[in-house]
Amino acid sequence: MAKVLAPWTADQVASLNAYQTAGYVHPFTSNAGGVLGEGLNLLNLGPKINLIATVEGWVVDIDGPVVQTWTHDFMCDWSWRIPEFDNPNTEDMR
Repeated sequence: MAKVLAPWTADQVASLNAYQTAGYVHPFTSNAGGVLGEGLNLLNLGPKINLIATVEGWVVDIDGPVVQTWTHDFMCDWSWRIPEFDNPNTEDMR
């Protein structure tokens, strides 16, 4: 599993955001509560929030700062997708 660094293409962002909302894979998340140091949360404080992919990287809120600039290769190339499991209400699915 290789890492792919941002910036990402529009198609990669579409794949990442579809992955995040697919419902049958584990999405990248962030804690809404307290954080111990940069990117480290050993206590799992607060509820989990799915990250949102942008061309520049992952954000917690579409108007917020980038919190992560990498993803796994399979997440951004649609190879993760299992069409028979797709949620018909999910937008941007191929």
